[in-house]
Amino acid sequence: MRPEVADLLAQADEDMTTAQSLIDTARWYASVFFSHQATNRRLEALYVVEKSEHPRMHDLTKICRGLDAPDGVCLGARRLNRHYVTTRYPDAANGVPADQYDEAQAREYREIAMEIAEWVRSKIE
Repeated sequence: MRPEVADLLAQADEDMTTAQSLIDTARWYASVFFSHQATNRRLEALYVVEKSEHPRMHDLTKICRGLDAPDGVCLGARRLNRHYVTTRYPDAANGVPADQYDEAQAREYREIAMEIAEWVRSKIE
């Protein structure tokens, strides 16, 4: 495995651990952001494996299309995608991001990230 791929996957694992820690401390908006980050890194790792180049973007939908990912993976990626900006910027969230998310959403998006992680793992192994 290329070092770049191993590093992306290792950081994605850390991001998922962070997402869970943030759920445990009621920082739900930040958990959603880290679920997105973990998914981004995993999809980028697979892209590097399959295309021998780094996509260098945060648009999960575009990365999925480039990977010819199954519809379920792309749907999950599309759902996570919109939270890349809204979890961080009040003007994008139409208010304080910390006020826009709840525990159920954080758990839902972490679960989506975990499902995509399983698909990526099956493709890389």
